[in-house]
Order: sequence, then C-alpha cells, then structure tokens
Amino acid sequence: MSRLLLFSVVWLLFSVPLQAHDLVLEHATLVDLDRFGTSQRDIRDAVVVVHNGHVVAAGSRRRVRLPAGAQHVDLSGKWVIPGLIDGFSSQLDTGQAYAQLAMGVTTISQTADDDERRGPYAPASPQPHMRRLGDVVGYDGKGLGEHVGYGQLHDRGRRLSDGELAADMDRQIARGVAGVMLIYPLDDAQVAAAVRHARTRGLFTIGELGHASMLKPLQPGSTPSSTPRGSSWS
Repeated sequence: MSRLLLFSVVWLLFSVPLQAHDLVLEHATLVDLDRFGTSQRDIRDAVVVVHNGHVVAAGSRRRVRLPAGAQHVDLSGKWVIPGLIDGFSSQLDTGQAYAQLAMGVTTISQTADDDERRGPYAPASPQPHMRRLGDVVGYDGKGLGEHVGYGQLHDRGRRLSDGELAADMDRQIARGVAGVMLIYPLDDAQVAAAVRHARTRGLFTIGELGHASMLKPLQPGSTPSSTPRGSSWS
C-alpha cells in the first residue's frame, strides 16, 4: 500500500474547479473498506466518475458507464480509497485543512463556530466538507450558576425527558447540525432515546459518555461512536 494515492487525487478533486465536463479516474485498484477495512473485495482496473465535484459512480470498468467528453486521469498501478470521515475534528486554519486532505480526510464534523474549547471554524480553499456537530447534554442547569461541571450538572441539574431531548435535537437540526455528540451527563436511558431519535432524523451520533454505560450503545441499532452513514466519496 506504499503507493496509495491519497493526496494527489484528493487535491485534484477539491482544488480544480470542475466545469460542465466530467472527470474519470481510471485503471486504479479501488480499495474496499467494508468490515472496518478487513474486506478483501478490492476492485482492480476500477473507474471513479466525478460530476460537479461529487462521485457519482465507482466500480469495475466493465460495469461503470463512462460519460462522453469526460477528462480522464490514468491511475495505473495506484490505489484509491473512499474519502475518510473524521467524526470529531476541527479546522482552525488553512494548514489544518491541507493536512486533512493530505491524509485522505474529505469530510470533518466540527462543533459550532463559537466552540470555546476548540476555537472557531476557519474556512479554507481547498478544504474538506464540513458537517456541523451539535451536542446533547440531557440536563437543564438553570439556577446552578456559571461554569458548572458535567458532574454537578448530572447530580444537581434537572433531568430532561425523552420528549425534551427530542425537541432539543430538532432545534439543533433547524440550525443546521448534521450530527450530535452525546455528552457525559447522559444516563443509559437518555443515550438510547437520543440515538433512536437521531436515527429517525438522519443524524449521526458520537459519544463522550461518562454516566452512561459504554456497553449499552453496543446493543443492536446503535453504536457508541458512529460516523455519517457510509464513506464519503466527495
């Protein structure tokens, strides 16, 4: 895998403005990342078709229809993987954006622009796609004063009902979040309720759990740390 083609292909897709014509990456070996990278169903002599900056087809050359008039890039002897997704990241400057692309990360999830811990999101060009990340704390700290820790919030705050959790997540969706982080104060029942509602609304979830058991989210239908469904090719 020493010849794995990451940086040059990602840079091509993100830095070159694609006009009406399509882009075809051909003759590469397409790496199958199923089953956490243990799959052995790699596709040789594969093609990847890009239209308006997004991958619209990928697979065996025999099965993928190539658009007429497309720009072709010969990747013979190279390996291509889907763009990686960093489920909890930050982009504070151009250097971080370039570093993500160089490592094959084409989508990042970052907390709100005014995040005090990680700093503000800094647009760059080229850059990975950014999915905004909200949070679900599960407790109301009204009346507890400022700078209340998560432990105090869990012990002294008002526990939110399943309906209140869902309403909070819906408000965050309206503000443009694509996923939510499940935060320390949540208990097992709240984690389960939040994951269920996230799935109905198409949100991905990641967890920084403290009071909830790490084993509960491993039950069928949820995971303790899950990225947006599937791998991102664009």
